[in-house]
Amino acid sequence: MTSQKNAQQQETRVAAIAVSTSATASLSGSRDVDRHPETPSPQQRLFENFAEACLRFTPRIALRSPHAGIFLDLAGCRWKQEQQPQLSARIRSLARRFFGPQQQQPPIRIGFGPDPFSAWAAATLTNTGSSGGDGKSFPIEALSLLENPFAEPTPDRLRRLETLILVPLRALGITTFDQYQKLSAGEVASRFGKEGLLLHQRARLSELSFQRWPRFTPPEKILEERDVSDPESGLGLIGLEPLLFQMRPICDRFFARLHAQGMRLSALRLELVFPTMDATASRQWRISLAVPQGSTHGLLPLLATRLATDLDRAPLPAPIEAVRLEAIERVPGRGAQRGLLNPDELENNDAWDALLGRLREKLSEKPHLVDPNLADG
Repeated sequence: MTSQKNAQQQETRVAAIAVSTSATASLSGSRDVDRHPETPSPQQRLFENFAEACLRFTPRIALRSPHAGIFLDLAGCRWKQEQQPQLSARIRSLARRFFGPQQQQPPIRIGFGPDPFSAWAAATLTNTGSSGGDGKSFPIEALSLLENPFAEPTPDRLRRLETLILVPLRALGITTFDQYQKLSAGEVASRFGKEGLLLHQRARLSELSFQRWPRFTPPEKILEERDVSDPESGLGLIGLEPLLFQMRPICDRFFARLHAQGMRLSALRLELVFPTMDATASRQWRISLAVPQGSTHGLLPLLATRLATDLDRAPLPAPIEAVRLEAIERVPGRGAQRGLLNPDELENNDAWDALLGRLREKLSEKPHLVDPNLADG
């Protein structure tokens, strides 16, 4: 009975994704001109958009402020502990859409554990991304995560913890979290007082799930934008082919967020931004799709045809500096979370969706193939 209870406690229930804030700053790729103080920064938008795309893995996620990490609740998923490498690979593949496909390794670290504390400590304090057999085999610095794994400690709090607790513990030869757990409450109270005793009580809990998960609300709009001008020369794009090449990663992120909500695109707004003599101007298109699209492979040829026709009639007066893509109308699609962690079912669904996307691309111009129940804008 006891072994069964311990096995349940050690079961992996949470995945934590630590995101490099410096990487989000350099890879945001969004214009940040004349931004209102209350408007999220490009780095914050990029982080929240990636978090929204992670809803494909589980309907319950939480963020670690300030935009430094994401927690995935895997307790209700059809998922086995031996499938951690598969889940990690899918998370990294998704991260490449948001943080740059040119990078071999996206700027994230992934950890697993039975609770948010263990998962975050595994992601940030270990090299394996696993919490170990007992879930608590971490460096002593993990004590800074006990109070609230969903928020970054303030610098004053970290300095106080380092001075009052961590330095004396290292002097005593205690360098790991499990060594601190094995101390008696009397020893901790006499050496570290009330503050150390409170941390010790939390550290000895059988399951560190006492924190309430903060609620994550996805952005109201599905809007993706990117600065497409050359970072060195500052020159914008000229011609349709370079534009389509730069739009592919935008569409990839766009559809990743739609897929996470189980939606398909029915109508969109495309905006191209270019400079003028006095300021910047833009040209917009509202495009309704006869058949809702769910992939970049199906949407880009439609955009290429529309833009080629319109830009031949009325060319842009200046090179393109930025591209914005916004979903105006959406229709329900295949549920993103159904059987997600069942590899066979997932691969079959992906193959089926890819086949349908190619068929829609080739045959959507024929009226009898349009489903009358789907909104056409």
